[in-house]
Amino acid sequence: TDQRGARRAERHMGGRAAASVGSHTFKHVQSRSTKVSAQNKSAPETSATVNNGEMSGADGGEEKKKYQCHVCHKKFRTKWDLTRHIRVHTGEKPFSCSYCEKTFSLKSNLDAHRRTHTGEKPFSCSYCEKTFALKSNLVKHKRTHTGERPYSCQICEKKFTHLCNLRRHRQTHTGEKPHGCSICNKTFARKSNLDVHRRTHTGERPYCCSVCQKTFTMRHNLKTHMKTHSGDRPGENNKQNMVMIRLLHKTKHLTKHTDGGEEKKKHQCHVCHKKLRTKWDLTNHIRVHTGEKPFSCSYCEKTFALKTTLEKHKRTHTGERPYSCQVCEKKFTQLFALKTHRQTHTGEKPHGCSICNKTFARKSN
Repeated sequence: TDQRGARRAERHMGGRAAASVGSHTFKHVQSRSTKVSAQNKSAPETSATVNNGEMSGADGGEEKKKYQCHVCHKKFRTKWDLTRHIRVHTGEKPFSCSYCEKTFSLKSNLDAHRRTHTGEKPFSCSYCEKTFALKSNLVKHKRTHTGERPYSCQICEKKFTHLCNLRRHRQTHTGEKPHGCSICNKTFARKSNLDVHRRTHTGERPYCCSVCQKTFTMRHNLKTHMKTHSGDRPGENNKQNMVMIRLLHKTKHLTKHTDGGEEKKKHQCHVCHKKLRTKWDLTNHIRVHTGEKPFSCSYCEKTFALKTTLEKHKRTHTGERPYSCQVCEKKFTQLFALKTHRQTHTGEKPHGCSICNKTFARKSN
């Protein structure tokens, strides 16, 4: 009897334990089910949030710019961009040159500046191996090889290698002269021209000859003057230099008749047998014999053998004067006319008499 009672008690306790475990398991499963259900219920809401985020991103890139300047409220993508921008307002320049103690707001500007001291030129041209301190200068230089002109005028479609040249050119269409003299109110298209003009009021002559201490208002005037000391230009009391220059010119002329000079001229005219260096030169030369004039003026229908001659002719109709004097801003239709005019400012007289050493500004004189 006692054994039967013990067995009944074990079965009773086992049933209660099983019920307890079953109840616990059911509650755990129900809890997980409730969590999953809750997640499933909130899933559409999450999806909607993501979609809204994508839509707002599509609307504009401004949402990606989370860092805002507290001064001008401009927004930036990264904290580093914001830090650099704030220096515009604070004037902070934390990067200092160890050579001259000049300071910069950006490390990249400091690195570029240091090269003016070290002479380092890490950027090399793949065409001619010329080296540059700045990568931007290398990019500009390469266009002299490739002929690329990425900047185009929207009015006349003329193309330029540099953006600054395009901006200057635009002023020929607009007539804009944004740089005004504070003394006489005369206006100029270029700031450099204004700076030169101001010296006519102030008498400033910032360029000084290191030999005789003579001063000049313009740099190119100083360069021209320096030739009087180096002997590059024939002048009074310079007879020996003049003889050497005449001999050099004669030597250069003789090389045109030597075998070495003629070997470079591979293209021969079938009419007069004259030899020319390039096929293009030969094509232009043959028109002397044929009388062909393929370039026609759109204003008066006059025809020309060379395109360059047509462009010069068109200026008689348009009144365009693309060559401007930096001193007085007088304009000219042709480059040689400007070069002749410059001598009135510089006093240069490059043409010397071989008998009396007197010099002249023009060869015709």
